[in-house]
Amino acid sequence: MTTFGIGKISSVTLTLILLVSALSGCSVNSAPLPSATPSPAQTQLTDAQALIEFTTIVAASIAKANQFGLTQTTVNSDFGTYVLVTDNSSSSYQATVKNADGTFALLAEADAFTPWAAKAWLQLGAAVSFEGGKFVLTRDIEATPTDYVFEVSNGLLLTESGQSAQSTWVSTLSYRVSTEGFEILKIGATLTR
Repeated sequence: MTTFGIGKISSVTLTLILLVSALSGCSVNSAPLPSATPSPAQTQLTDAQALIEFTTIVAASIAKANQFGLTQTTVNSDFGTYVLVTDNSSSSYQATVKNADGTFALLAEADAFTPWAAKAWLQLGAAVSFEGGKFVLTRDIEATPTDYVFEVSNGLLLTESGQSAQSTWVSTLSYRVSTEGFEILKIGATLTR
């Protein structure tokens, strides 16, 4: 005779309830999942709240990238478009960049990627504010405050943009290894380490 534990009965019961509800045309409302992203109605955050929210978002972004990989495409007004790819779930590949001129290079440091760079900047004392629905991270570069603007979606970093004296840029993050990204990683695997 087979016995089921309470966890088994609960999951079987839940599955049956969902199936019956779906077949009968009823919907099952579940509670919304918590998100580190401020709601659209939440237009004001103190700098202290913004720092806490942003730190949580950065940690979630790193965790997602570690689990599924990350393809980061950056369009830079001075250097052109380049693509950085990492896949920490596979030890077969090292993070690789495809430069605007079509050359490839291995990346030795994680902070080439936006989530890890943001974490490093936070650890070095960067300030964070929330303005117009975006997080703004400010850090000093040679005693000059420099802003990095982050858009967030579903509790993850989506874009990072900024400008320096030489250029402007926008980096778009995708928490997976794209088809192009996989090709970049394969080429990176052929490079001398």
